[in-house]
Amino acid sequence: MVQRKGWLLSLVLVILLVLSACGPAATKGNTEGVERVIPGDAAYTEADIAAAMDIVEKKFERDFKGCTLLKLWYDADKGKEEKHWAKEYRADEAIVLLSDFHVDSSGADESLQYSDYSDWNWILIRNTGGSWMLRTWGY
Repeated sequence: MVQRKGWLLSLVLVILLVLSACGPAATKGNTEGVERVIPGDAAYTEADIAAAMDIVEKKFERDFKGCTLLKLWYDADKGKEEKHWAKEYRADEAIVLLSDFHVDSSGADESLQYSDYSDWNWILIRNTGGSWMLRTWGY
């Protein structure tokens, strides 16, 4: 009887481990296949913009569960906004990225509805020689 209980307990533990290992991966934000657009006339280098995009994608994967990032881009016409955000956050530089994404029916965040979102802003700042830091996002 003791062996049978031990076997059953082991089986239950294995099932729980498998389910817990599958759960988080299935509920993270999806960034696979995201279209990145970096224009040639950008105020920042391609490497600077790509580094900012990497940060946005990490945030999206971590906190936008049930969502799929479709497009992420830098709009060179956001220069005035970037100056505003740099001043607002007391930084030397700011970059504004835009994105389109889809929220599926499981919608990670109660504030996001089952829908498509366009021109979602991501504001990142940095000081001279530093790395980008994500400060705010949304419409």
